[in-house]
Amino acid sequence: MAQTNIIDKNIERQIITFAHILRSAGVTLGISEIMEALEVLSVLDVTDRDQVYRGLSAVMAKSRRDERAFDEAFNAFFVPPQVRDAQMAQYFLRHQQVEQLREDFVFKEKPMDIDDEDIETYAAMSEEDRQKVRDFIRKADTGVNVTESLKPVIEQQVQSILRRQRDRISAPPPLPGEVTGVEEWDAILYNMAQQRFEQDLLLKDIADISDDEMKEAIVLIRQLARILANRIGRRYKNSSGRKTVDMRRSIRNGLRYGGVLMELKYKKYRIQKPTVVVITDISGSMLKYSTFLLELMFGLSAVLPKIRSYVFAERLKRVDMSRFDPDTFIRDSDLGNTTDFYASLLEFLAEYEKMLNKNTVLIILSDTKTIKYKEAAEKIGEIRRRVKDILWLNPMKTVEWGRFGQTRAFIPHVSMVEASTIDTLMKALKDL
Repeated sequence: MAQTNIIDKNIERQIITFAHILRSAGVTLGISEIMEALEVLSVLDVTDRDQVYRGLSAVMAKSRRDERAFDEAFNAFFVPPQVRDAQMAQYFLRHQQVEQLREDFVFKEKPMDIDDEDIETYAAMSEEDRQKVRDFIRKADTGVNVTESLKPVIEQQVQSILRRQRDRISAPPPLPGEVTGVEEWDAILYNMAQQRFEQDLLLKDIADISDDEMKEAIVLIRQLARILANRIGRRYKNSSGRKTVDMRRSIRNGLRYGGVLMELKYKKYRIQKPTVVVITDISGSMLKYSTFLLELMFGLSAVLPKIRSYVFAERLKRVDMSRFDPDTFIRDSDLGNTTDFYASLLEFLAEYEKMLNKNTVLIILSDTKTIKYKEAAEKIGEIRRRVKDILWLNPMKTVEWGRFGQTRAFIPHVSMVEASTIDTLMKALKDL
């Protein structure tokens, strides 16, 4: 009985702490909701995460806005100890970085009045832009006839610089604006902000991902590539189940018993891994989409070793997937400014036609806006009859496809799906 009381008290403390986290995240909760949550848990299996989630959300999330905050808080709060340790380490590292950056804002040996939001903007800026701010403060600090009385004016000018920067960059998740004073709680709140930042990045159109966000986006897609690779790898393992008797092997094996089938042999089926050929457009705005696709394919190369990748604009070029680096790829991608898919397709067929067979999945990434699109569509129709499938990843929104004759020309010959975000890109490739 004593053990039960200890468990109950521990659950009570956990729920009260969780309620504090939700309040800090903007969810309105009173004593009545907390009591209802404890009452609900008393009739649930508290070791079943799904039951706990549904039970608590029913009484603690009263609106759509609350539901999002509840999901973020639940996923950040109810975690194993090693995950909590990682949250704390990440929070302390971020806190240390921000505090170090505050040291740049000193005028006449006194700290400047720069708020947390401006510091977060400063942290998200490139080193080159931060240096410009430091140079401005240094010149003001060492100027002729500049006294401490000008400190409010200098602060206002620095704030204006940072707020102009805020309009054109996307900062990483901020530290909690109103800290609770409990480091573990603040670490959880920071983790929630990180989750929201990644979710927003996941659903953001790839073309709108800023240069400052690219590093975070590449890290995110590498994490997702590992998840997708594990899923694909499991699908291609040998089947261990007995499905069909292999009569030829069974009869041959029975000869040692005088023709009696004493030991049946069964066929084992293995799904053959496809040869994946990627042809992706890097002209104009397509470069970012192609970078993300190739980074994802690089992550899948361990489970799909037969991946061959090519990029095109006015002409075709093969990409070495064994040492793919997004920064180098973006810097060295210069194959012309216009899009000539037909010429690139003919170039591919002249050099690599032998790759195309009934085990080949051809993946094309393009918005279909190319010269000679009718000829290219006709050639794609010929290729479709020779390969397993043609998956066309189109960054345009699905509702816009009907507006363009180029898109309508390709649709009958391919499996066209929208791939405008990291999320839709992952969903498009999940069945490879």
